[in-house]
Amino acid sequence: MLFKKKLLPTVIFSGITAEVIKDWSNYYWKFTYKNVDFYTEDRVFEIPTTETLDKYLSWIENNKEQINASISDAMKHWEVSVETAKNGGITIQSPSKISVLFIGDDWGDMGGDFVFENGVITEEGWGD
Repeated sequence: MLFKKKLLPTVIFSGITAEVIKDWSNYYWKFTYKNVDFYTEDRVFEIPTTETLDKYLSWIENNKEQINASISDAMKHWEVSVETAKNGGITIQSPSKISVLFIGDDWGDMGGDFVFENGVITEEGWGD
């Protein structure tokens, strides 16, 4: 008997393609907007507007000085540069809360996670 591979759903909205990704036993939605990967772990995919996505990106830009200072402090024992920091993805936790992962090419498996609520950084964590 042949088994058919179960197809995972794909959604296209405003020219953006969102797909379900399986990571071990977890499923989540992933899409890319303005070269930034966005994720949501909700079972139901509530399509954000491009205005909402731009708002999330502005939260990051408005807090760039604080983010860079934190990256510099966290990486002071390693000879790495803040300039190598890049956005590794944004997880939408709710319409008013996102988590942003920062990684760097020369950081190994280290990363910093910044949680924003209504545009303000409320939590920060580092790990590998």
